[in-house]
Amino acid sequence: MAHRICRLFVIALVSTSFLACSNGQNGKARTGKTTTPADSAKRPRLKRASPLPKLARQLLNKRMHRHGEQMEKLLWAALSINRPMVKSLAQAIADEPRISKPSSNDLSTLNHVFPKQFFALQEELRSQAVLLVAAADKSDDTAMAEAYGKLAQTCVRCHSLYLTFPVKK
Repeated sequence: MAHRICRLFVIALVSTSFLACSNGQNGKARTGKTTTPADSAKRPRLKRASPLPKLARQLLNKRMHRHGEQMEKLLWAALSINRPMVKSLAQAIADEPRISKPSSNDLSTLNHVFPKQFFALQEELRSQAVLLVAAADKSDDTAMAEAYGKLAQTCVRCHSLYLTFPVKK
């Protein structure tokens, strides 16, 4: 039991560090304090290779914001071993509609601006969420901790891609 709690604690520390690094809306941190340019200068920022079209950016920003809220709730549900809540939140992520891969060479569709790796990470996010649901359903707290960690890793890799991928023109 102590080993499980230790694992969950480590995952919590790693996850909260990711959450602490992200700002809330309008330049306010989650603490409610307004960040200053000096605060922003302390954190390294990745620069996008080229901007996404506005519609694609809006679509992804809403999705990533929603996932951030879900991941924060999932973290606390996992830490408190609230299996029904973990299962419900992870299932919501797994069931979320996905952006479909481009099915033709029609470059006028929005799907063509996303790199192939985005679609692979989107599927990985779904798969990791399904594994988290299964772990919570089986009351396997060790597997639940590991599945949450892998889900968070997928989020970080996708956010990194979002900030750095070149856009097809």
